[in-house]
Amino acid sequence: MYLKKKSVCRGIVGFLLLAMWAGSTPQGFAESTVSIIAVVRETAIDLNSAWRYKVVSQVDDSLFAPETEDSAWPTTQAPARWTDQGIERGDLTVAVYRRTVKVPAAWQGKAIGISAWFYPGSSMVYVNGHAVDPQGSLFALIADVSGLLRYGQDNLIAVSTTQDGIREAAQMDPPLLGPVGQKLVTKVVRRDVTIPTSTRLMKANLFYPDGASRLPIILFAATGHADYSLKDDWQFLNEDLARMGYASLAVAFNLFTPAELEALFQYVKSLEVVDSSRIAFVGAMRATRFAAQAALASDAVRALVVVSSAKIPEIGRLADRPVLFVCSKGETFASTLTIATQMSDQLTGPRQVLALPGKSSGVNVLDTDWNQFRASLLEWLRKYL
Repeated sequence: MYLKKKSVCRGIVGFLLLAMWAGSTPQGFAESTVSIIAVVRETAIDLNSAWRYKVVSQVDDSLFAPETEDSAWPTTQAPARWTDQGIERGDLTVAVYRRTVKVPAAWQGKAIGISAWFYPGSSMVYVNGHAVDPQGSLFALIADVSGLLRYGQDNLIAVSTTQDGIREAAQMDPPLLGPVGQKLVTKVVRRDVTIPTSTRLMKANLFYPDGASRLPIILFAATGHADYSLKDDWQFLNEDLARMGYASLAVAFNLFTPAELEALFQYVKSLEVVDSSRIAFVGAMRATRFAAQAALASDAVRALVVVSSAKIPEIGRLADRPVLFVCSKGETFASTLTIATQMSDQLTGPRQVLALPGKSSGVNVLDTDWNQFRASLLEWLRKYL
């Protein structure tokens, strides 16, 4: 976990809470943008470069100390996926990265920030041996390091991470160190909604880029509470999709009944921001069968993604409907990889089995395999939605 706030962070933190609205459109699909505090890319040092690294089972303070000898450590291009760096992930794997950066003397007296990277929430960032505390949303974390730098001299940047090496997101810059300014990003709207059914009110969270219309929509079906603010990774993915021009609706199902499915479709049709003829359905664990039934119930469901699925008896009826099966190789509660492969063989249309390297099940794949899941989902959406 990151350390508590330091006084050096307070200047930027205050500005982070004062986002200002602007009127230009960076990607063309939305009318509204928001100005956030960010490191100015044009004047910053790009930290996406060669790093010395070491893989350990646990960390200690010496790994981040400037006096530690690291010349014998191998080098790698980072941030990048661990698979691209040849790092095997185990239960206790920690990757530590170090590099030095010469900070211009002219930066002294300015607000200098470092963008947090690798895997927010599972990484720690150090500047000259001091842990920094990035603030803001997961989408745009930044830390004020003005008081930690040696201007006109070399400075040690060190990072430890227990995850896959990089957290990608739409409109996010690479890791940077430099003067702080502002950046325009798409304004994302989140609405907590309830969908009436014959037996209950179904809770859901709707995300979309402000000012947009006629967007394709991704429906996320999962058990549990619909308030995905309790599950930051899902909210991060929903907001990420919105910045790329998708609407998404995260729904907590209970009974998985035809009445709930009909209520969901009627709600989607009522949304002016959505093109209800372009729907992708993502189901996790027990909700995977419900997702498949949704695809069978409506031709508007153009693509299907099922995560950690048990056997879906009616899967063959989808015929040529595109289906992406996602599972982890090491899942212990069921042989989901075998099941996914068997179900894929029953289809005649586009299908893919994405076997992730870890042991996570269901929505937890976003904790451990964000990069690969996100990349595969986006590719699937671009092709079939």
